[in-house]
Amino acid sequence: MGKLLEYVLENITDGMGEPTSELVADMIFFKVMAKPTANKAIFEKLAREEFLGWFDGEKHSYLQNSRDVGDRGYALMIMALGHLLFVWDLMTPAILDISINTQKRMAEIGMLSIQYNDK
Repeated sequence: MGKLLEYVLENITDGMGEPTSELVADMIFFKVMAKPTANKAIFEKLAREEFLGWFDGEKHSYLQNSRDVGDRGYALMIMALGHLLFVWDLMTPAILDISINTQKRMAEIGMLSIQYNDK
């Protein structure tokens, strides 16, 4: 397990049952909340060391990120924490007024992605 994944697992918690907000990332398959210990600078340093390509300003779907990470669930957790720490924007079908089944189908074909924002 890489340093980034260890850091993510130590700094997230289950967000199921919580309303989606800027404190809860809705990843369609599950929700994630950042623990108070999560730090943007540390996360970004570790993420750049392992996945520099994710910082090119292009959209990166969770299918692509899953191949990079080697596991879909872990990729989604990394994407969620980065979003909650304002490292990148998260594009997800959860923002659409459609059924959860349609959201899941959209996510399964890659319509859940991140895009680095250097703000």
